[in-house]
Amino acid sequence: MGAIDPSRRDEYARQVHRLLRDKGRPAGVLFDCEFQSSPPFGGSMAEYRALFEPYFGIQTMEWFIIQSSLEKVESCLPIL
Repeated sequence: MGAIDPSRRDEYARQVHRLLRDKGRPAGVLFDCEFQSSPPFGGSMAEYRALFEPYFGIQTMEWFIIQSSLEKVESCLPIL
């Protein structure tokens, strides 16, 4: 989702809902921080919840840290 321009994210959420089978659930690693004005764009837990809640009942959104050899990146994984 970080590569998707924030102005098109609602369209993305609708399309994910349309493409999944009944009772299908999306999952992804979403950055819970703001970046520059180019990809990755980042976002916030509140934004992701507002985007996906109309289409999927969110069960939980969890924080975790992804650690690479270069840096640590705080992210959240919404389990929808």
